[in-house]
Amino acid sequence: MIRRAAVLTYIKNGNSYREIGNELWAAPQMISALVKALREPSYRSYHERSRTERVKRTYTSSLSSYKPRMKRVRTKYGTREIRR
Repeated sequence: MIRRAAVLTYIKNGNSYREIGNELWAAPQMISALVKALREPSYRSYHERSRTERVKRTYTSSLSSYKPRMKRVRTKYGTREIRR
């Protein structure tokens, strides 16, 4: 908690991610998350953000494009393909 408060202070002073990381041993991901939190007017959970910001995956319904995954294996008799 203290480290996060220190990181926020460094961010407000205009220090770079690298300077903050070297000084406070903070990961760039943590610094980035705190910067995002400062930009947001209020906290929004991952669930709330997923409703509007995340793109839903689309899956194909047809199996016509399905191709079994094959792996090449070298044997003493030559190269063979086996299913994974």
